[in-house]
Amino acid sequence: MVFGRLLGKRPRLETAAQSAFESISEAARRPEFYERGFVPDTFDGRFELITLHAALYMRRARASGEDGKDLAQAIFDRLFKSFDYALRESGTGDLSVGKKIRKLGEAFYGRARAYDDALDLKDQGEMSAALLRNGLATNARALPMAEHVFASVAALDALSDDQLLRGTADWAPPPV
Repeated sequence: MVFGRLLGKRPRLETAAQSAFESISEAARRPEFYERGFVPDTFDGRFELITLHAALYMRRARASGEDGKDLAQAIFDRLFKSFDYALRESGTGDLSVGKKIRKLGEAFYGRARAYDDALDLKDQGEMSAALLRNGLATNARALPMAEHVFASVAALDALSDDQLLRGTADWAPPPV
């Protein structure tokens, strides 16, 4: 009986994780972030934006109970498979990929923790500082980017748990 529930749940989880991952990726690839000078259009810049959006979505998912925690883990797994693929496609040697993925994982968790701390405090100044440390904005762009983060969190929070657990996402428009 337990295995039947687990096996039946897996396809829905994978479908939801794929939908959420696609939304996270689309949000992070919005050209306005790059064209307006918030982040450079490089591997590092793209890493920072996808990390930010994934951290926000996963935070909201974890707040949706055990199913949300499972979804957050499935999104994380997809995210790091995509990093692995990107590194290999860019010519990184097989022997180096594991070390680079480990470093990216450490960076992801550190950034997610910093964003969570600022969100818990509901402090745009703290968020601005975290974004600056992580290269997601210049001094002049930090506050608009922090406002984008808080608006995106509000949009995600407005989703029902059911919507979120199906992989639905809603994002604030990129800052001006």
